[in-house]
Amino acid sequence: MTDHIIEKLTSLLKTDELDEYETEILKYGITTVALNLPKTILLFIIAKQIKLLKPLTFFFMFYSVIRTFSRGIHAKTPLACFLIGTTSHLGLAYLSKIIKVSRNIYNLVFAYCFYVYYKYSPSGTEVNPMYKDQIIPLKVRSLLVLVVYYFIGLKDGLIRNVAMLSVLSQSFYILPITYKLACQQGGVVHEDEE
Repeated sequence: MTDHIIEKLTSLLKTDELDEYETEILKYGITTVALNLPKTILLFIIAKQIKLLKPLTFFFMFYSVIRTFSRGIHAKTPLACFLIGTTSHLGLAYLSKIIKVSRNIYNLVFAYCFYVYYKYSPSGTEVNPMYKDQIIPLKVRSLLVLVVYYFIGLKDGLIRNVAMLSVLSQSFYILPITYKLACQQGGVVHEDEE
């Protein structure tokens, strides 16, 4: 049923300008939304019940953008993805409400993240590999987003905490040690687009 809906939406949104590769990207995006939407709705329902809706919303927005460009490790099963994602997102949303970060710590975290994103972003997986022509554009976007987040978070408060925690948490998902601990191959790159 889901496959049928995904195919219908892909054909509905496909234009004549899209080549085969771009159509596959479109289909992948639709599939991602279709599979993640129910989990995301459940996550926001939980957040509303435990009074974390505002920080979770901000965290989700910040995290989603940096994740899009830096990519990174994925859980091996949908259940593991849901459990890890829900726990980390709610935990970091809660943490963003209660911590107070000094400007010096904030600067150190962003300096560390800039190094990590510069060195390891974007990072592919065996299932979702990188192509050589994607690396530089995605790396540049990751670093630009990081700089924008740094300036957005200069004012003390929830947004500073969310900006910092979103880039810090995502930095762990692109580190080679994370792939090693998860028994996955990281940074997978193919020579050419298929």
